[in-house]
Amino acid sequence: MKSAGRLEAKYLKNRRRYIYTAMDNVKEVEWHWSAPDVIAFQELWEAGISIKDIAAYFKQSELSVFLLSLDRLSKDKITPREGWNIW
Repeated sequence: MKSAGRLEAKYLKNRRRYIYTAMDNVKEVEWHWSAPDVIAFQELWEAGISIKDIAAYFKQSELSVFLLSLDRLSKDKITPREGWNIW
């Protein structure tokens, strides 16, 4: 038990009694995209197409497309929309 305390002190930045896993029960999310679909997404995004319409195009949930947009934004592969007008 003493060594577990040392590990926690060394590696955990915030001690928590309970760890919450976000989105652990989401079934409608497509986590994997093909390279051609990612390129097509980026083109649709840059053309100003809404997430709702992109989701319909790919036959995916809006949440899947939203998460892909966050991924691509975080990697500077697409430009943020003014006023976050994404829906």
